[in-house]
Amino acid sequence: MPSTLTYPQRLALLSNLITDAVGFLPPLIARIGVGWVFVESGWGKLGNLEKVTGFFKSLNIPFPEIQAPVVSGLELLCGVLLILGLGTRFAALTLTGIMTVALITAKSSEITGIPELFGLSEALYIVLFLWLAIQGAGLISVDTVIAKVLGIDRQTLDGPARN
Repeated sequence: MPSTLTYPQRLALLSNLITDAVGFLPPLIARIGVGWVFVESGWGKLGNLEKVTGFFKSLNIPFPEIQAPVVSGLELLCGVLLILGLGTRFAALTLTGIMTVALITAKSSEITGIPELFGLSEALYIVLFLWLAIQGAGLISVDTVIAKVLGIDRQTLDGPARN
């Protein structure tokens, strides 16, 4: 670092160097963490479709015999996609839709205001999924490998939300 920099400028430069060095971690950790939750959730639901179908019936969800396996399969598939960082935006938006329906159908009676809404894990998942949909998979992902093979620039891949 040049010695002509002031102390606050040096701190800012150091801070930028550190955050640039570890900037790949937030999307990686988010994808793996939430992906694993949905792999387990989808797998568990697929293993107990009768119970899931009954729950969907109790919520008056249309066509529960179709919806239960579809939602369960999508949770499993999208969880795997998130872990791999493959089709991250698609997976995140799909799970956003599933969680939105879950909030409306199964949790609406628990929501009396903003604090109750954001006290529910489904709402926090939606926030995380929307961030991943905007941010993208990050540097360590299959999406990035595909982009490199296709010659797509990282800035194009990540878009303006990167900074």
